[in-house]
Amino acid sequence: MNGACPVVGVTTYLEPARWMVWERPAAVLPRSYVDSVAAAGGVPVLLPPVPAGAVEAVSALDALVLAGGADVEPHRYGEDPHASTVSRQDRDAWELALLRAALDRDLPVLAICRGMQLLNVAAAERCASTCLRWSATTGTSRRRGCSGRAGCGSGRPAGWPGYLAPR
Repeated sequence: MNGACPVVGVTTYLEPARWMVWERPAAVLPRSYVDSVAAAGGVPVLLPPVPAGAVEAVSALDALVLAGGADVEPHRYGEDPHASTVSRQDRDAWELALLRAALDRDLPVLAICRGMQLLNVAAAERCASTCLRWSATTGTSRRRGCSGRAGCGSGRPAGWPGYLAPR
């Protein structure tokens, strides 16, 4: 921990917002996220999507909460979007960078709804990377060493919902 209370980063949305006399784009998040972190003894720090700085942001945290929201862009896990899919590419890029940095540091991560989709995408990347390294060192083809486009073994980690795991 960085101090007496853990510093917990919480991802936010960038949305049009209106308050008092202003109507502007704003970093927003349901207050329940902030209240829940504070009730658990943490100090919440809001992390709106920005183009860079994920590693630096995560280095100041004791934990990361990936908030819910729009679906992860389906191309990130090798699928085509459905006509009704709503995704936020600005959040995808930022939150995946935060998540990768948090995983590299072995930081605790709470992934809520959309956050679970991001965790699945990041885990599949790591799994595919491990499979490719294993294939290269053993001389086994990727297809024999790992079935599935981005998964290990069966292509779907045990216990992961089929609609989240890459095929």
